[in-house]
Amino acid sequence: MDKKIQEFESIFENIKEKRFTEDIKDHKQIIQNFLLPDNINPKLFYANLQYLEVGIMELYEGEYEPTTNIEEYGFITHRPFGYPLWFLAAYPDVTRWLSNEIENDDKILYKATGKSEEYFNDDSNFINNRFEYEILRKLIIFYKSRSGSNLETTRESKKTDTILGSKMADSMLPDDLKIDILDNEVEKLIEHFDFQGAVNKLSKAIEISSSVELYYKRGSVYFNMELYQNALNDFDKAIQLSPNFREAYVWRGGIKIKLFNDQKGAMLDLKHAADLGDPKAKEMYNKLSKNI
Repeated sequence: MDKKIQEFESIFENIKEKRFTEDIKDHKQIIQNFLLPDNINPKLFYANLQYLEVGIMELYEGEYEPTTNIEEYGFITHRPFGYPLWFLAAYPDVTRWLSNEIENDDKILYKATGKSEEYFNDDSNFINNRFEYEILRKLIIFYKSRSGSNLETTRESKKTDTILGSKMADSMLPDDLKIDILDNEVEKLIEHFDFQGAVNKLSKAIEISSSVELYYKRGSVYFNMELYQNALNDFDKAIQLSPNFREAYVWRGGIKIKLFNDQKGAMLDLKHAADLGDPKAKEMYNKLSKNI
């Protein structure tokens, strides 16, 4: 087997094992129809994937430097609709160039693909909110014909500066940025149903800042893990920090019914949340009242 194919196969095996990107069932097609024909450097491709997992360059620990344009897409909220993660890693310059062009002229997408506005408004033309491979290939061709640039992931890979990803770099970050990074990682873990991993990240974030939102989020994760006493403790703490945080009352009321069969305590929490304007709490309170 060609050495480059072996490298790509190994990368996709790591992706599946670490579960840090969406499930890719047809990775052979991606390799044969995209990565090999476009001469993508496997080391740069994997460096970009690793960076996307971390979300910020100071915490990146890969062996090779990611490419320039990938930094734009570190945080999930910065990633444009339609592009799978493997595409962002292999073609960050294509993605960024097209995003800028589309911002100036939304008809560029139709010119590049030969598809109509109706096509892109039809959800059935997307698989898991991602463009079909035919569309992705046309976007690459359009970029090459219009930009006159070579793909940045075809260049030689460079070894990473050792300070990147070090504990020193981590300690230099401001606390609010550390919280943002951890929260970004938590969302990815929850998406992959890794609730224990999410709890670990949230606990680390709470060590940095004991905010009501962090206790509330960790409590909801504990609830999904059916660790109700842990969840109750976190919702108690959230309410202690913010007595008008209505969502915590709703969750705590639900636990009191589920765990302790404490209908009176649950109704007090739900009424408090309802008085604070929570429609779900009002509905639950009315339902419980009928059963008394």
